[in-house]
Amino acid sequence: MESNATAHTLLGHKDEIWTLDWAPTSEFVLATGSRDGEIRLWDIRRSGATACLLCLNYEGKANVPGRSQLYTNVTREKPMSVSTAATARKRRRIGGAFEAQARDQQKARLRVDSHQNKMYASVNRQKRNDPHAAASTSLVVAHNAGVTSLVYTPDGRFLLSNGMDEKLRLWNATSGEHQFMNYQGVQKTQPRASRNVQMAVAQEGEAYETTLMFIPNGLEGAVASYRVFGENGIPLGSASAHYQQVTACLYRKSTRELYSAGEDGLIMKWKPPPVDLYPDMAEDVNGNDNMQHDGLNAGTAIGDEDTWSDDDDDEERMSQFVPPILRDNA
Repeated sequence: MESNATAHTLLGHKDEIWTLDWAPTSEFVLATGSRDGEIRLWDIRRSGATACLLCLNYEGKANVPGRSQLYTNVTREKPMSVSTAATARKRRRIGGAFEAQARDQQKARLRVDSHQNKMYASVNRQKRNDPHAAASTSLVVAHNAGVTSLVYTPDGRFLLSNGMDEKLRLWNATSGEHQFMNYQGVQKTQPRASRNVQMAVAQEGEAYETTLMFIPNGLEGAVASYRVFGENGIPLGSASAHYQQVTACLYRKSTRELYSAGEDGLIMKWKPPPVDLYPDMAEDVNGNDNMQHDGLNAGTAIGDEDTWSDDDDDEERMSQFVPPILRDNA
């Protein structure tokens, strides 16, 4: 960092990179997305373009960069020399003085052909395979427009991508295969000043039921939430408090809080509404539980109310035994 020197270079993208994310399960795996819609997975333990593991394809299976006859090791046919072509068509007379002349001409042609072969071998000789050139080219894309955001699920099994084509896509992080999940209502978010748009993923309990994602949605400052493995792809909800588009979302698992930042310079903190586990119970100021049910005590069933009165208390007191010393003499 102090010397501003490049320690490692990954080659392969043909356009500027807009977003990237590190795999949470491996410190060597990196995902990058570019302006031309490409998403590549890299292993940084390799160098150059050979570090590219997969190129994601929205049509299905990911593309593995080739290591064969791309730009290199192309078989070229040897051109026929003029003397060889002339010899094939010329009818020579063998015998007498013409025989010695024919031998001399043949030797001269062999010397010329040998020289031409050496020149051809030095200029047009086959080159060995260049894996860097082979791995730097891919014809598949993950989005039909620029990739604005990439984020792994917390367990590292899946990768989510958002693009300028208003598509939110789910990928298998290991094989790179497109999962064909449909998310409705996704709107385009335009990054500015070469800045990516950051999504957030929350995962608690079982991954299939509790994995949620929060994405900046549209240009009006809205944040939409989706269930990653939802059946219908309908957003769970949308919240709007920013005056301009949201550029980043961050989820804090310890406190279950969501933070959002927008181009209006504001940072918002979102918390889920409190959940009342006992809706029929209300706690008063002193901490005592007042249980009410239709104006009656909730702990007392209807029809089981006490019907005692003051007269019953008087009769109860009269029936009690009183010692003579305490009795009134009057």
